[in-house]
Amino acid sequence: WKPTGAKMALPSREAFSIAWDKCKTMKLATRLGVPCPETWYPDEQHIEQIRDIATYPLLIKPNISAGARGITLVETPEELVETYKSVIAKWGPAHLQEWIPDGGEQFKSDVILGASGEVLALFVCRKVRYYPVKGGSSTLIVSQKDEAIEQSVLKIVKELQWHGFADFDFIVDPRDGVAKLMECNPRFPESLVVNLFAGVDFAWIVYQLASQGAAQPITAYREGRYARFLVGDFMWFLSSQQRWKAKPSFFNFFGRDLTYYVERLDDPGPTLCYLIEAILTLISPRKLAY
Repeated sequence: WKPTGAKMALPSREAFSIAWDKCKTMKLATRLGVPCPETWYPDEQHIEQIRDIATYPLLIKPNISAGARGITLVETPEELVETYKSVIAKWGPAHLQEWIPDGGEQFKSDVILGASGEVLALFVCRKVRYYPVKGGSSTLIVSQKDEAIEQSVLKIVKELQWHGFADFDFIVDPRDGVAKLMECNPRFPESLVVNLFAGVDFAWIVYQLASQGAAQPITAYREGRYARFLVGDFMWFLSSQQRWKAKPSFFNFFGRDLTYYVERLDDPGPTLCYLIEAILTLISPRKLAY
């Protein structure tokens, strides 16, 4: 028997390192003219200098993290330096970014490219609800096309000469109505089921790329298809002041246009584990802070 290794459809090491590091992603996006929040880089400018020129409030964002972990709001210049030092001590190198005011919608975009740079699928969806309620992982998401977001994504992946799958997060700035890039995740998101439900099977395309080296592109998908993470949505319901006004309603559990992330009657194990984790998080100040 001779091991041959697993076949994968992956970007280059250099491209992956840029996408994985939020600071490098922002620098690339700015250079390409992709809309993104104003950003300051302590690796290029001393933190005391940034303190005096930055606009407030702002966010300290770890260069490498998941979800909203480590992201810290700074309200005034006086608290910036010490807060920055505490964040990097716990989470590692970080950059600073202007705070986008509440009121703008959040979007995700998924894309997959072949080895020669051909776009095999490009998908956009809108976060309807998320937890934590001021910005976090989606608990209800809907497929919705957006040409401006698509163009921003294509600029980045083309420049990186990307191969395989990538996921992008955007927030619409309510001050100018522009969707601004927040981060790139070079991995499958938990919300991938909405892509499949809308007609774009990214996992199958990745399998075809890895096993055959090529795949048929998917150029269209259905809008208005919802996917819901019920356990996370329950945590949203407990935390949100909009729980009784939400559209669609929290109590809308069924419909031809609705599917679920992991919840299945014939496979209750994942739901049970998520529920236990959610309860343990709610009763643990340390877990909730993380």
